Amino acid sequence: MSDQNGGVPIFTIQQGGEARLISVTDGRDGSHSTSADTFVKIVYEGKEVTSSEVKGYEKWSIITTVISEIWRKETGDVSNKAVNSSAHLGMREVEFCMPYSEVSNTVLQAIAKGKKANITFMRTANINDHNVSVLEITYTDGQFVNLLNILQGGNIGSDTFRFKARNVELKRTNYDKTGKSTGNIVNSINFVDNTSK
Repeated sequence: MSDQNGGVPIFTIQQGGEARLISVTDGRDGSHSTSADTFVKIVYEGKEVTSSEVKGYEKWSIITTVISEIWRKETGDVSNKAVNSSAHLGMREVEFCMPYSEVSNTVLQAIAKGKKANITFMRTANINDHNVSVLEITYTDGQFVNLLNILQGGNIGSDTFRFKARNVELKRTNYDKTGKSTGNIVNSINFVDNTSK
């Protein structure tokens, strides 16, 4: 059984009833590489618990949505000459969705035991016929706080996860017109110390 996206299978039910997301590259471009996928890698108790069938990204899982928000708190003091009159940095719970998989069992365990995980999101692009990372957002000391399972008759279920983290690092990789990497731009925030660099 599989769901389709323009005739290309997105995910299948394997033997034993496990749903696993797959990427059929030859249906998406002629170079046998995927283009513009969004992945997640979750490291829990020192092990990667995510996986996929995408070549080169076997320790990652393809996801459908990520919602994150970081802010600088405003005090509302209009008499203050500074544009930002408070130095407090904050974040909302990060939310991401993916088709149902064994990852939900691990997240449920992390919630129940109050254990932390490291979560990295990655956006890829097809550059010179190769699937390469253009953006990575890494959250360390992430605490999962919510797991929502959605089951629908006739369809593969989906999971929505929410977590908060102590640190976040955003790394953007730039490429020139020839496809050569021109370096990374890295920014990070430590929400415990309320510092950034």
